[in-house]
Amino acid sequence: MLENRDFIQGPVPDAQTFVERLSVRFGREVAYSEVFVDYEEGRTIFPERSEWQLPSNYPALRPVMDAEGRFPCQFLSEAGACTVYEDRPDMCRDYRCDHLATVLDSL
Repeated sequence: MLENRDFIQGPVPDAQTFVERLSVRFGREVAYSEVFVDYEEGRTIFPERSEWQLPSNYPALRPVMDAEGRFPCQFLSEAGACTVYEDRPDMCRDYRCDHLATVLDSL
């Protein structure tokens, strides 16, 4: 959940490639702005959050601004599963949550 955390889903180095994969998956042209936030827009969304003020964190996945604040990623299902898993960006492929990082670092 995004809620009040100082968290950003970026940078996404393969952003354009991800948009192309999504366009194929959905059978329509997916606009970059549907999926990503660039620095100029992002820093104004959450001006009080330091991670959103760093240009090096962009492009970032566009967060879901739902009333419940349940899932920050638009590609998560209600069950919390990735709906574009096969086509996900490299950032998601390489992501290690805090729990996984702790387990792997202890090996």
